Amino acid sequence: MCPIQSADVHQPNNAHCIRFCNNKADDWCCYHHPILCGDVKEELLEEVATLKSRILSDLELLSLYSKIKCPTSHSVSRTTDKQSIYFCPQDDDDRDTFIELLENELILRRMCPTGELEELRQCLLEELMLEEKLKRHLEKLQHCSNLEACLIALLHKVLCILHCENRVGIKLLTMLLLEGFSNAQLGYIFSQIRSEMDRIKAFAKRVQEIFNTYILGDEDGPAQWTLSMTDDGKNVGMICLDNNHIRKVIDQFEILVDVAVRDDARIQK
Repeated sequence: MCPIQSADVHQPNNAHCIRFCNNKADDWCCYHHPILCGDVKEELLEEVATLKSRILSDLELLSLYSKIKCPTSHSVSRTTDKQSIYFCPQDDDDRDTFIELLENELILRRMCPTGELEELRQCLLEELMLEEKLKRHLEKLQHCSNLEACLIALLHKVLCILHCENRVGIKLLTMLLLEGFSNAQLGYIFSQIRSEMDRIKAFAKRVQEIFNTYILGDEDGPAQWTLSMTDDGKNVGMICLDNNHIRKVIDQFEILVDVAVRDDARIQK
């Protein structure tokens, strides 16, 4: 329901949105994008019709033959790229070549190609801004679908709360065990053991003991959980636990922290 592409999500809007950022300073960056509901779609269609009436050339034709670029204000090369509308010529040859480019682009757009460099630039820039706005609106309209379809897609993307709890718990456990295996490899834990592989095995064995005799079972009725390991036997593999078991792990998380981490400040964190 939001038309912004992931590749452009970090780019600020050219103009401030009316609802939140209209009264902000000129250097304020606005990133708000409207949800494509019916009212917004109608407004876009009206603006597209207006822009098409103002633009003399055809967008498909321009996409084939136009060479001029209109980079954003954040572009490093906007004044050095010879095909940029903001290019600053450094000598007469560059100036003549750039004027010829501007003239050709204006002719392509059925506009008058006469005037000084800055006059040509400004005239073409205004047209480029209109074209860019039209392109953005057409992309938004292409993204539009009916509200019912959007809601169905949205429902399929929302995780149920239990699944979310389960995934977060597994993530917490996995990150802790990764740190524990790293500490074992470096000798920060089980430092009395000289062999790196023996330290890793000792850590893995201790984790399994905690799971089987304290978290998931007890001394009288131990569980049979086995820690998943990578093929080289040096790190934790993929952990699969249901939500009831993960809740027990999180309830006793401090015990695992004490085994996997040795730095007191890190343990408290």
